[in-house]
Amino acid sequence: MSARPSLGDIAALLSDEAAAALRARPDFRAVAEQLIADSLANYRTLDASGRWMLADIGRASLYAAAVILDAQPNGVSAAALIAAAQGNRASSRGRVAQFIRFAQDAGEIVVPPGSEPWTRRRLTLRPAFVDRLRLRSIADARAVSRVAPEIAPLIDSLEEDATYRRFLTWVGALATHERVVGPPTPVTMFLQRRSGMRILYHLTLAQAPDRGRLLEEAAISRNQLSQLYEVSRAHINRLLADAEAEGLLSCPTPTRVVFSPTLSDDFERTLAFIIQINQAAFVATLATALEAEPPAQVAAAADPSDTPRSSSGGQA
Repeated sequence: MSARPSLGDIAALLSDEAAAALRARPDFRAVAEQLIADSLANYRTLDASGRWMLADIGRASLYAAAVILDAQPNGVSAAALIAAAQGNRASSRGRVAQFIRFAQDAGEIVVPPGSEPWTRRRLTLRPAFVDRLRLRSIADARAVSRVAPEIAPLIDSLEEDATYRRFLTWVGALATHERVVGPPTPVTMFLQRRSGMRILYHLTLAQAPDRGRLLEEAAISRNQLSQLYEVSRAHINRLLADAEAEGLLSCPTPTRVVFSPTLSDDFERTLAFIIQINQAAFVATLATALEAEPPAQVAAAADPSDTPRSSSGGQA
């Protein structure tokens, strides 16, 4: 890695070869499980507004897009958020409007007065809205630093707005990678359901530590999951039944779930990609000047056209 990453450096960090090397590390599972544990710990700190806005991948994508766009010179507007959602197929126009109305009613987004249509006015994000994502970024940095110690100096500096905005610029550009906007994969079902990924995370940590695969089998309490993640038992039953119909898992008894090798492999790929994209953004943030590369140039770094393409997508 050069002192200042080139576009080739960033592409290499997101390559299939880098993913394979990451998954082959003896400490990969420990790092992945730290990411999972930190994510669940972060969720437990959220207030009711935060839990609603981060309930599934659609809302979480809108949340992240709003903070990323706010870090850019033109800021975030409803129109820009709609365009971003349509670009990555995360949410419909109606869902974007619903998200903004909710955040506005919660006092976390302000739509200023003006003569322009409200959808074109620059929105004001309250500090609490931005800091909620910042805390997650800092937690991710601590986990990723175990495989990329060069990013450790960045962890504390993410508290500084200038550094965090630069980091967000890179995250936004790297989010054009096909793993983010590509076709559905086995993990997608959990990403798209309310608290689906948190349920999968919870079950991951409930497994025996000496298991062979990342996902093998776990004891499951549907009542406990319902209470912890604020979804109904019917919601959990539907999620498990739909996953079973897709061959992703089985429930030999109501209190035991057995995961398929297919789901385990894709889940491992997804976690590896989360680490990869964070590492790429963190390393680029450290190595670039205070003004990040123009987004068009940075987006090219995320295009794996010159490297073998991944067949798996999804994010958490």
